[in-house]
Amino acid sequence: MPIIDLRFALEQTPEVLKGVPLTLTISIFSMALGSIFGLFIAVCRIYKIPLLKQIAVIYVSFMRGTPLLVQLYVFFYGIPIFIEFLNETQGWHLGGDTISPLIYALIAYTLNTSAYQSEVFRSSIQTIDRGQFEAAYSIGMTTFQAIK
Repeated sequence: MPIIDLRFALEQTPEVLKGVPLTLTISIFSMALGSIFGLFIAVCRIYKIPLLKQIAVIYVSFMRGTPLLVQLYVFFYGIPIFIEFLNETQGWHLGGDTISPLIYALIAYTLNTSAYQSEVFRSSIQTIDRGQFEAAYSIGMTTFQAIK
């Protein structure tokens, strides 16, 4: 018996290809939103904004320290439970069961990606030599322009 059944793989290829557009949608949107949030988190950590820096450090450590599959489970099963809790305690009438699983996946992937992207941005900005900033300031650039 062969280890890999090539015939079975070829038969299932059309079924697998049906999921490619959804996978690309999740990937593109989570990378775009994760980059935006990641840049904000990196700036909070670099410029040591008092409360936000501590929250960002904990967030990045937690999100990078837990497996993505666990995060997906927490968001998929935890958010409806949390919404139900809010409905009971606050008297709200939110529909946690009506939210698409795609939304949960987008949230989980975006938050995970933002933690990794924040480290990429933070390390990139911190490797810029101080002399580069001083040169930018000397010709009248703002901090944002110097980083850009």
